[in-house]
Amino acid sequence: MSSVLRKDLKRPGLQPLRHVSQEEVTQLAWQLVAIPSHSEVGDRAVAEWLRGFLKKQGLIGKIQSVTNAKHVNLVIKMPGNHEGYRLLLNGHLDTVPPSTSNVQPPEIRHGRLCGRGATDMKGGIAAMVMALVALHRARVPLQYGVLFTGVAGEEIGGLGTKAYLDAGERDDMAIIGEPTQLRLVTAHKGIEWLQIKIEGHSTHASCPDAGVNAISHAAKVVQALEEWASCHLIKRKHPLLGPPTLSVGTINGGVTPATVPEDCIIQVDRRWVPGETVEQIYQEIRDVVSQALKGKTDVQFGISRMEETKHCIPVETPLGVSLVDTLGGVLVDMGLSPDPQGVPYGTDASWLSQFGIPAVVCGPGDIRQAHSNDEFINLEQIWQATMIYLETILRLCSPVNIKRVSVE
Repeated sequence: MSSVLRKDLKRPGLQPLRHVSQEEVTQLAWQLVAIPSHSEVGDRAVAEWLRGFLKKQGLIGKIQSVTNAKHVNLVIKMPGNHEGYRLLLNGHLDTVPPSTSNVQPPEIRHGRLCGRGATDMKGGIAAMVMALVALHRARVPLQYGVLFTGVAGEEIGGLGTKAYLDAGERDDMAIIGEPTQLRLVTAHKGIEWLQIKIEGHSTHASCPDAGVNAISHAAKVVQALEEWASCHLIKRKHPLLGPPTLSVGTINGGVTPATVPEDCIIQVDRRWVPGETVEQIYQEIRDVVSQALKGKTDVQFGISRMEETKHCIPVETPLGVSLVDTLGGVLVDMGLSPDPQGVPYGTDASWLSQFGIPAVVCGPGDIRQAHSNDEFINLEQIWQATMIYLETILRLCSPVNIKRVSVE
């Protein structure tokens, strides 16, 4: 353990932390990574294992069905003296599928836990869970309740968090444990995936003038979209998020070189910021496509939304809410930056904000490691995250007169 962490352990507010060890947190993260939970196999196995682990610690978890037997949430409730729950700790149990069939078991190298899901986001899950274990072992009385949700399907549309909210569960505020390198993220971009279908007319490639090449016209549309984005989106800078972006991700059309293609489909990733609207996004793209195909009466096009990102609205939690102030204060006491940050990727905070629950994102790990073949997370960051979550719970949910004794 580093000298910085030894110093932090002596702070009065972290007295319950003496009831867990860094080795326990590391072992829990390792075990979670060892259980596959990508979209093809589902999250039930890891949820059931984690429920069993917590039961041994004296914490009772509930398995909540999401879409089918494969996809489930794990919900842990620690009630307080007051009705309801003040704080939600939320993290997703699923990972993206491995890129090869030769999946290596997790291993620890040079102070890092390596393996699929280590950063995104089983390291954060381990930190959240062990914060609750520390509270339970220390028998800390809570004035306000705290919840943990290990949710399913974040990587495939946020299925688990939506199911949790649809079931009527509510909390006053939430921390999403996605990897931020322990920075305080109060804003992230929205994500809108859309599909543009260009329709021409097929014919034999030996007489191309008798047809209308959908791919050729799609190429003009792609160029027009990129030119428009570089000129116009750059002007809409958000103070934390920067400008919105547009990226053409796929283009598919044609069946054989010997046939003029009848249709072509372009799929676009549009990252948007507070102040923009979905209606505005589609109107602008429709205008750009119309202009690119102006005068081409033999070409038709249609634009449609893709289901995967219909929920991914931008998130911007006001800086004055108690969660931001409290977590920022904890980070200062830990020697970390409390400055609010914005990120370009989406999280389940989108779902929470749609249900009126203010949320921030703060977790161990670097997002650049997520989904990579050599994914890893720094073990010290997992341990620091455990401290951060525990201290935040104490400040928000424990009685104001709780006696916090130094652990020296």
